[in-house]
Amino acid sequence: MKLVEHTRYQRWLAAIAVLLLALGGADTAQAQFTFRWLNVGDFQHRYSGGGAQPEIYDPFPTMVWPGIVNSAPGGVAYMHAMGTWISVKNFTSENGDQFPVRVSHIGPRFDGVGEFFEEQNVLIGQFENPETTVDGLDTFKDVVVVDVVDPSLKSDRMVVNVVNSSVGITMERRAIQFSNQYHDDYHITEYLFTNTGNVDEDEEIELPDQSLEDVYFTFIRRPKTSASSTAWDNTEGGAAWGAVNQTDILGNGEQDYGLDWRGEFTWMQHTPTKTAYSTIGGPMWVPGSWWYTLQTDTTGRLGAAAMHGEIILHADGTAHEPGTELPDDPAQPRVMSYMNSDDADITGASNHNNIPLMELERDWIERGAPARPNYPGVWADAPPRIVPSQAFGAYPATGEVDFVDHFATTAAPSFGGSWSYANGFGPYQMAPGEQIRIVMFDGVAGLNQELAVAMGQWYRQRIIWDGMSMGQAGELLFSWNPKTNEPCTAGATNCVSLTKDQWVMTARDSLFQLIERAFANFNSGYNVLAPPKPPSRFAVNSGPDRITIEWDPMETPSGGWELYRAQNRYQGIPAPYDVEKYELVAELSPNTTSYEDQDVERNVSYFYYLQAVGGPNSDDPMGITGTPGGVPLKSSRYYAQSYDPAFLKRAPGSTLEAARIVPNPFNLGAIADLRWPDQQNKIAFLDIPGNCTIEIYTELGERVTTIQHTDGTGDENWNLTTDSNQLIVSGLYIAVIRDNDTGEQLIRKFVVIR
Repeated sequence: MKLVEHTRYQRWLAAIAVLLLALGGADTAQAQFTFRWLNVGDFQHRYSGGGAQPEIYDPFPTMVWPGIVNSAPGGVAYMHAMGTWISVKNFTSENGDQFPVRVSHIGPRFDGVGEFFEEQNVLIGQFENPETTVDGLDTFKDVVVVDVVDPSLKSDRMVVNVVNSSVGITMERRAIQFSNQYHDDYHITEYLFTNTGNVDEDEEIELPDQSLEDVYFTFIRRPKTSASSTAWDNTEGGAAWGAVNQTDILGNGEQDYGLDWRGEFTWMQHTPTKTAYSTIGGPMWVPGSWWYTLQTDTTGRLGAAAMHGEIILHADGTAHEPGTELPDDPAQPRVMSYMNSDDADITGASNHNNIPLMELERDWIERGAPARPNYPGVWADAPPRIVPSQAFGAYPATGEVDFVDHFATTAAPSFGGSWSYANGFGPYQMAPGEQIRIVMFDGVAGLNQELAVAMGQWYRQRIIWDGMSMGQAGELLFSWNPKTNEPCTAGATNCVSLTKDQWVMTARDSLFQLIERAFANFNSGYNVLAPPKPPSRFAVNSGPDRITIEWDPMETPSGGWELYRAQNRYQGIPAPYDVEKYELVAELSPNTTSYEDQDVERNVSYFYYLQAVGGPNSDDPMGITGTPGGVPLKSSRYYAQSYDPAFLKRAPGSTLEAARIVPNPFNLGAIADLRWPDQQNKIAFLDIPGNCTIEIYTELGERVTTIQHTDGTGDENWNLTTDSNQLIVSGLYIAVIRDNDTGEQLIRKFVVIR
């Protein structure tokens, strides 16, 4: 991997620094495990080499959607924590210690160190990661390295993770992602659990002959439904940890909507403590209070107008020899339940040597919520596939409900924390060398970003302006109908809150359609149609009268190319008085390899992505691999996306004397918006020669850095760092500007105040 330079490298290091500060004691786990991203579709996730994503890894996001929205530390995510527990009974350790029950843990809070041991964590791709640059520097949102290139890979990308556990079971986890636009909102993860007898990180087999009794594989999830974008002032603080979520169980015999699936799906409900407006969908009304949020993102955009689902695609009923394929066992998972995410007894002190604690955990592993008497709404003899589901407070006592109408008018039950859910597979008897296979779907679907913006803006305008015009600004409830000047009633069709809420709740239909496509893909052996390949190189270059975009095709797409552009922010998220959403700026022929964008203005930042377009798809009718026919497939935007701004630059200065430095003095404290350090923490050299060298010195004559400016424009930015990427301190600095064509030299002084 080539080194990234200056601002991009600085941003990456800054992100890691923030992570380490936030994690405190978690840096040990970070050092123990590696990480790999699947991020070439709209659903993106960072896979830990430890086998799961504990809460202690936060603020790195888990299950990001849509992928273009910021996923820097604390970014938009649909999962707060994930855990994998392996529990066995009557276990003898490598030291001869006897355990009536032993549990190897990673997550939902425990970091997994000493109980899970990474053997491998690699990213495999069909091709190398495309080279993407802005003004000659690498541009990226997440650091991605393709470890292995395999052109025969059916999916676009696959993470292969091998982990040993302290109970002698080795987990091989294969997570795959497709960039086909009808399949890029989910990942499919195949787990192979094998009784290898390896209980640590080395290759030696400590327990080659031990059969394992009553084995359970328990997957714990703490969903938070885009909480980071909707927490604090926009809903309530607990949303950042998964409060005000509803999780419905499919496969427990209640409210299954006529489906034979097993799994869960989660959405964000109305926040009971909010009365000014309905928080369903997460409207962005007030400035965010965390540094990574967009402070001007107050248009009402719906930040959580989607649902997350986790569905079991396959589960073995018994252990078997490796390579044996068993039919799916609908009785698995045996346990489908939930837990109080702040249950200190269960989540607070995981330890594979604490027998009393593991016996308590085992009771919950086998029985689920009924094992915990402090869980409301659950009776002691409830079945392991718990009835009612975690959404107990919102369901009527009996009978089916209309999902949209019911949940669009029902507030979430009041609870100070959040609920997690769990799927427990077992009990299995595993002889040495035997294996269990489990395959799971994770995905997010709902209102696309354009509709979420339009619906949220419409809703906010109707509530604020219609309400104020009728004198109701101080009395508006989330169920207020400003058109009739009365509260909404059940079934009202003209209530703006209900209209918005019903749109949001249709995310369930979108999610169910996505799940159907994933099943079709899985059942076909992953023979989903592949879109055309993206360019191998995508370069955006600022210029004096235009921005030039160039690319190198991997292959010539039959339908040509589509180039999209947004202003001000790479996310395309609008804010008051800004124009940010991505719009199609050019449809180009298949053999085109460059475009000059002259419809640009000075002092505006521009972001681009490029898609290769195929011909109309007619080979895969819906129901085979879930890709509709008659529409062209496109390469993923995330292969050729710019995350750093391009600008319309000035023409070279008419004379060397015209060169100037702005701002001067540079006063960091006077800059109001520091959310994007690589764009704000800089000074500019203006009206300079198009081919010049700029050397920066301290007032003592020590050289700070040398900048080679050769792009033919009159602009050059500097991010106030030395050649070794150290931020400069306050002081007086000297810039020596040398015209490389004439040899003339100019000295300018400037001041930096931090």
